[in-house]
Amino acid sequence: MNRFTMQDYRTGRSLEVGPDGRLFDARLRQAIGEKLGEGADVDLHEAFAALRMADHTLRVLTDRWTEQHGLSDGRLRLLFILGDSERTLSQLADALEVSPRNITGLVDMLERDGLIERLPDEHDRRAVRARLTDRGLDQLRLVTEEIRVARRTVAGHFTTDELRQLRHLCLKLLQGVEDAQGGTG
Repeated sequence: MNRFTMQDYRTGRSLEVGPDGRLFDARLRQAIGEKLGEGADVDLHEAFAALRMADHTLRVLTDRWTEQHGLSDGRLRLLFILGDSERTLSQLADALEVSPRNITGLVDMLERDGLIERLPDEHDRRAVRARLTDRGLDQLRLVTEEIRVARRTVAGHFTTDELRQLRHLCLKLLQGVEDAQGGTG
């Protein structure tokens, strides 16, 4: 049996509505059938392929959008975490689940762009705190509003119930990943 990969599927999307009233990609379904043959668990493979396609598309769009603002995903996440608070660089590293070295680089770049400033920690002379500058707060407000508009646009075809179901299914998938890893996150 041949293994199906996303590289086998480059011809674009061909969305149709099945007899069950649900969207499916006809080209993808055909490619899976050709690669995996009769009896393949098509629903399983289609679901994971659709998830990967959605993830890839959202990541590409997010990367393009953040680049327009002179940011990266990590820098944007750091702005959100800081918000209107101060945190030590160690706290930021923990929150982003990255090394202190990576945080230093992110803070360096944001400080260079005038979005963050470093401050001494009043309680620990060895620690350095970071907070957004006024310019950083303005940038955060701008990108937050743009994200709200973009999310509303992208999810515009969803009902409230469908959004709740999407959230539920994504979290249920994460539970499955944890179960497959023996409960380790």
